[in-house]
Amino acid sequence: MKKLCQFLLLAGALLQDIVNWDNDLLCSNANITDDLALYHLKTNPNCRELFQELPENVDELIEDFVLPGEKKSEDESQKVEITGEEKFKEDAKDSTEDVTKEDATTDVGARKLPENVDELPKKK
Repeated sequence: MKKLCQFLLLAGALLQDIVNWDNDLLCSNANITDDLALYHLKTNPNCRELFQELPENVDELIEDFVLPGEKKSEDESQKVEITGEEKFKEDAKDSTEDVTKEDATTDVGARKLPENVDELPKKK
């Protein structure tokens, strides 16, 4: 027997995944589940206005919901969230190698031109 969902969208509402643009996470009243509704509410809090019915403890449910790829730690006080900009700065600090001009032109998927370019035969 299908478990009843605690959430109900407004008629005609369609929620789209704004994080990964994953079509498997499209949500309407035809396929809504508690997990799918909580995913959308956690990733896009503005979509709350598209819901006709929400459970009374929706804020607690959203806070406790673990997104795919997230790990729920035992001690929430130790949880440190790193934003994209902070991660970029950390990665920049970690790269301690000096990049020379020669390194920058080394093969990275593109071919390096031979030094005797002028001596190569011309196409007719």
